[in-house]
Amino acid sequence: MSSKLSIKRPERVVSLCLDASLQAEWEKAEADLVTARAKPSQSMTGNADLPRLAQAVTDLEAAMLAEVVLFRMRAVPRSQWSASIAAHPPKDGDAEDAQFGADRGAFFDEIIPSSIVAVTRDGEPIEFDPESDWSDLADEMTDWQFSQFAEAVFILNRGAVSVPFSRAASRVIQGSSETSR
Repeated sequence: MSSKLSIKRPERVVSLCLDASLQAEWEKAEADLVTARAKPSQSMTGNADLPRLAQAVTDLEAAMLAEVVLFRMRAVPRSQWSASIAAHPPKDGDAEDAQFGADRGAFFDEIIPSSIVAVTRDGEPIEFDPESDWSDLADEMTDWQFSQFAEAVFILNRGAVSVPFSRAASRVIQGSSETSR
C-alpha cells in the first residue's frame, strides 16, 4: 500500500554579510558616539557632535545591511544525511569528531551545499550554484561565519520540528479582540 503523505522538510535562513571589514569602522564610530555622549556638554544645547556621530553609526549599519546575502537552507533527506555521516568517519584521536560521529569538516563541506535552496539580496534572487560556488565562498569566510551555516544545517536535520506557538501573536490577537467589543 502506498502512502499519499508527503513531507516538506524544514527550512531556515542564514544571513551572511559580504563586507565584514565594515565591522571595525562601525565599532570605532560607535565608540566615538558613546564617548561623546558620556562627556559633559559645554553648551546649553548639548553636544553638537552627537547627531553627526550618530549618523555615522547608522550610515555604517546601512552599508553593512546592504552587503547582507540571505541563504535559504533546507534539511536534506534522512538517507542523504546518514550516507554523508557514513562517508566521513571521525578523524583518529579527535574527540569532537568521535562524539559527532563523523569528520565534521569534511561532512559539513559536503552537506551544506546540498542544503542551500536559494540565495537572495534585498529580496532578489542571486545567481549562485551551491555545488560550484560554495567552496570558494566558504574558504573566504571566518570560522564563525561558516559555523553559522553548519549549525543551521545541523538543527534543520537533527533538531525537533513541532508546531510553533507565538505568545506575542496570541497577546496581540487577544488584545485586539478585547478592544473590538
